[in-house]
Amino acid sequence: MEFFPIPGIIPIQYRFSKEKHISETIFKGSLVQLSAKGAKVRSENVAKDSIPPVQTNLKLNLLGQNIPAELQEDIYAKVIDKAAENGNFYIHFSAKSPAIQARLDALYQSIKA
Repeated sequence: MEFFPIPGIIPIQYRFSKEKHISETIFKGSLVQLSAKGAKVRSENVAKDSIPPVQTNLKLNLLGQNIPAELQEDIYAKVIDKAAENGNFYIHFSAKSPAIQARLDALYQSIKA
């Protein structure tokens, strides 16, 4: 899977998910690279507990002042085993709405060229 840098950053918030339970702790970060099926996340908080272990399920949401409602829906992802510098980790998207899928696909097509 090849990841490409995103021009600017896409701010997100994420929570750890275990079975059907979503953690109360909200972490902030940003998507900094994108692939066809995943992304590289940079955490705002480099504390150890903000970087999820490999195979952790996450629920994340795009943030921003002018994000339309259809792009604010939940995105689900799993942390993958790919080396990243401190404060960063890679995810594989497991579920996202069609609107988010279309937006991320369009962004991916524009940056991989």
